[in-house]
Amino acid sequence: MSKINEKLLKNITVLYVEDDDLVREAVSSFCKQYIKNFYCVNNADQGIKLFSKINPDLLIIDLAMPKKNGLEMIKELNTKIPVIFTAKYSDMDLFLEAISFNTYKFNIKPINLNKLLLNIQDSVSSGIFREKLFEKMNLLDIIDENVLISITDNK
Repeated sequence: MSKINEKLLKNITVLYVEDDDLVREAVSSFCKQYIKNFYCVNNADQGIKLFSKINPDLLIIDLAMPKKNGLEMIKELNTKIPVIFTAKYSDMDLFLEAISFNTYKFNIKPINLNKLLLNIQDSVSSGIFREKLFEKMNLLDIIDENVLISITDNK
C-alpha cells in the first residue's frame, strides 16, 4: 500500500461534485485534513461554474446526479485533467461509459476515504510526472537545436 504524500496533497487543488449531502460532508471533512484547496459543490452546473475559477488539478465526480450526471459534466468541460468517478454498484452502465473518458480511478460507494486519498495522490502524481518528462524532453530538444559542442585536444 502506498504512503500518503502530505506535501504533494497540500499543494493541489481538487474539485469534488457530489449531490448527497452526507457523503459530500464526510469526504470533504476527511480530505480537507490533507488537501488545502479542496472545493465541494452539490451539482454539475455549480461544478462547471467553479471549474474555470479554481482551475483544479483533479476532479472527483459522482456519476449519477439529478439533472446532469458526471459524464455530461465532463463532456461539457472537455478537459484533460484526471477524473475520479464515484458511484453505487447499481450505476454500472454509467461506469462502463465513463471508461472512455480521462478516468483515472473509480470509487464505489460507500467510499473508503483512505483509498480515495491514495487514488487522488496517484492520479495527480502521474500527471505531474508526465508534465515534468514533457518539459525535460522539450529542454533537450532546445539544447540539441541550439548548442554546439566542440571537443579539442591540447596535443
